Amino acid sequence: MLKRECYVGIDLSSTTDLTAITTLFPPQGNEGWRFFVDAWIPEDNMKERENRDHVPFSRWVKAGHIHATPGNVVDFGYLANHIEKLSMDYKVKYFCGDPWHLEVLRQMLKSEEQNKFIQIPQTMAGMSPAMHELEKLFMNGGISHEANPMGRWTFGNVIVATDGNENKKPHKQKSIDRIDPICALIDAMAAAIKLEPKKSVYEDRGLRVI
Repeated sequence: MLKRECYVGIDLSSTTDLTAITTLFPPQGNEGWRFFVDAWIPEDNMKERENRDHVPFSRWVKAGHIHATPGNVVDFGYLANHIEKLSMDYKVKYFCGDPWHLEVLRQMLKSEEQNKFIQIPQTMAGMSPAMHELEKLFMNGGISHEANPMGRWTFGNVIVATDGNENKKPHKQKSIDRIDPICALIDAMAAAIKLEPKKSVYEDRGLRVI
């Protein structure tokens, strides 16, 4: 049985942020774009954040929508294990993300996974094409996802920064709260746009990305 191809977006953190991995499947057979999100939060400060921000992290952990890791920082070992499982279950074309701490995680993996890492600049040029593509897909129903209230919450937190040329990127400093799973999705789509140009409107427009 052939494994489904996918791109894996990674948005790392240390303490206050969520750490997120989003798995994005390009169209295959009769199926359109599809993705699912996973996120991790440090267990030691989870209750404090839950009371402060009125976000039901504990309930989401019990339901499997988010994962709590022991201590006050996210242990990257859990992410490395998750990545290895994704590699077993799917044909991962590339792991994509913000260069911050990405090398630390990469070194924890087998050489096969290490060779599949792509850095996505967290800039207008690096993220805008992916955001435009995702906006189009969401509006025309060309992308689907698993039900996940944590993912829906982070999607609603996103504030978008734009420039005079209608380029856009997530504005982390002005966003209401955590948006890490959505940033991971954008990173995965940024790689997919570059590496699967025939499936993106941007090839027809002649736009160079990343």
